[in-house]
Amino acid sequence: MTGQAWVGDEVRDPNGHTWVVTDVRASKTWVLRPLSGGLATQHETDDPDSLEVLVRREHRTQP
Repeated sequence: MTGQAWVGDEVRDPNGHTWVVTDVRASKTWVLRPLSGGLATQHETDDPDSLEVLVRREHRTQP
């Protein structure tokens, strides 16, 4: 999938971990959380081009 990741998108980082984008701070820091396990574990990146978009927000299935 092409285009930069945005809030709600399911993404894969360069290490193969799958995340959901939960926030974009000041258009320079992307905040990510795991697909499951809550918000206790978060990751941040300032390189959104390194994220591969797997599923756009509008196509994700909500539980």
